[in-house]
Amino acid sequence: MFVAMGGSGRAGGRTLEMPHPDLDEVEFPDYKPPFPISGVRATPDGQIWVQRYQRHDEERALFDIFGDRGELVKQVRLPAGRRLVGFGNGVLYAVMTDEDDLEWLERYRR
Repeated sequence: MFVAMGGSGRAGGRTLEMPHPDLDEVEFPDYKPPFPISGVRATPDGQIWVQRYQRHDEERALFDIFGDRGELVKQVRLPAGRRLVGFGNGVLYAVMTDEDDLEWLERYRR
């Protein structure tokens, strides 16, 4: 099955046809990994933040935080619509994308 997408511009119209995947031929894994591959980050003071998978309708990212001895210290949930981008001395940086697709850098104490 093909899905047709069209558009037009000064040079005239174009149509792009993309193949629609056949779900009977797609191989799905038996299980989902415990965390996203890009969901592990280290802080400057040695903590490890591991992002947890959430329900599809949860808009707030959840992180397990492990201390320098590997023990679970606490969990942190970011505000809705934020994604973690880095750490500083005692702070974390998150990005919020507004309705105009502009990205805003935010700083939170951790």
